[in-house]
Amino acid sequence: MHSDAEYLGDDPTDDDGVITLALPVDLESGTHTLVAQRADGTVATWGTFGFIVAGPGAGNGGGQLAFTGADVLPLAVGSALAVAAGLGIALAARRRRA
Repeated sequence: MHSDAEYLGDDPTDDDGVITLALPVDLESGTHTLVAQRADGTVATWGTFGFIVAGPGAGNGGGQLAFTGADVLPLAVGSALAVAAGLGIALAARRRRA
């Protein structure tokens, strides 16, 4: 990706040194290098990034989030049952000794 230089202000960073940029709408998926230059044309910093551009309709506010995790409910229930069984066995053993 190569675009014309854009003036971002005298100090475009926030207090944490983060710059927020709007990427071109026609950006294609792939590896791109972003270069920040000083007014005299020298390179201030650069970085290479991989971009995956979402297909049509992505981010359309449909209210659906991508499923990025795992269904942990069965694992949580199984763990709770195992703990309960362990406590039951421990209490039964304790009563036998008494």
